[in-house]
Amino acid sequence: MSKRLIATLLITIAALTTVALAAISGFRATTQTESVAPETRTRPRSVRQEVAHPGTEAVGEVHNAEGQIEQTKSVPVGTQLRPVRPEEQSWPGNGMIEGYVHNAEGQPVAGASVFIRWPYPKMGMLPGTRTDEQGKFLFSSVPPGTYFIGADNEEQGYPSPEFAVYGRGATVQQVSVVAEQVTSGVTIDVGSKVARLFGRVVDGATSKAVKNPSIILRREGGANYFYRTGGRADGTFKILAPSVPFTIEVSAPGYKSWHYKKANSSARESGLDKHGDTLHMTSSETEELTIALNPDK
Repeated sequence: MSKRLIATLLITIAALTTVALAAISGFRATTQTESVAPETRTRPRSVRQEVAHPGTEAVGEVHNAEGQIEQTKSVPVGTQLRPVRPEEQSWPGNGMIEGYVHNAEGQPVAGASVFIRWPYPKMGMLPGTRTDEQGKFLFSSVPPGTYFIGADNEEQGYPSPEFAVYGRGATVQQVSVVAEQVTSGVTIDVGSKVARLFGRVVDGATSKAVKNPSIILRREGGANYFYRTGGRADGTFKILAPSVPFTIEVSAPGYKSWHYKKANSSARESGLDKHGDTLHMTSSETEELTIALNPDK
């Protein structure tokens, strides 16, 4: 084969190779473009924003890739927030609540039980906590949301604000929790101390203890404002009493129900002020009652 023919063949092969490579590159480019094109044609993400209602303000803004607000959280105006410090973090994504419990005189209440519940009773309650010597409390891991917080200390004479029968100015605070933030400055007022009733329930014929009596305290003029509790197996009871006029009803299986009335000598001997068929005890007052139930025959 002549040198001239060999040169011609090499030039032809080179030309064919160049055309083939160009075709392959074009195919790859076309394929890549087609695979990317659907993504570039997708609709922008929808933007959801919680609008702050009167008396609230927006916090905790979350932005999308375009810099638009994707989500916000509205909390009551004046809510104090600060970032959770690393040493405080107990569960990523949750927030914290810190505050103080005081009484009507503004004094801190140590050892108070602090409860936290969802806005709707059926949703239940979260684990509670207690205040320290300065009346301070801390919930260290609370899922973001809105809650109600209140406190009581029955040993010191402060009943739960959840019982309307007491009607004495205790507060339940609505608190908003934001992820990775501490809601601080929450103050809970347990109000003034209430009176305390204690004593025992006996059989009117034998003077023996009536086991596990049922006791109902009901506010005067408020049929739906009542508090029901039970006595002990030995018939004794110890109850926080409202500082407003109230009635008392005691019952037990096999006995007639007992209602406080002016004719009841046991009530007269107790030294309680009387308002018709009601009892009236002043704040922090303590009284003892012996209640005799008559057999139901």
